[in-house]
Amino acid sequence: MWRVVRSIVAVIAGFVAASAVMMIVETANGRLLYPELGKRAEGVTDRQEIKAIMASAPVGALVVVLIGWALGSVAGGFLAWKRRRVANQRVRLSVPSSKGL
Repeated sequence: MWRVVRSIVAVIAGFVAASAVMMIVETANGRLLYPELGKRAEGVTDRQEIKAIMASAPVGALVVVLIGWALGSVAGGFLAWKRRRVANQRVRLSVPSSKGL
């Protein structure tokens, strides 16, 4: 039972880490790399205006978004894998072996 709970917690931690990395990269994209694009897109809710902004966005800004998603996916997957692996090791260490019986 605890193994399942630890695995679920590992996935949630991975999701949080992936989201944080993506937000950091995308914030850097809009505030540091392409601040004029970030200011134009801030608070926009109209679909036509969003389409116009995305159509005029430099390719580099779109590539940075893809890189952010890739880095976030790798970071989240790694953290979930690492936490699950640690949880499994703890379970294995606490359960006596039945090979000798």
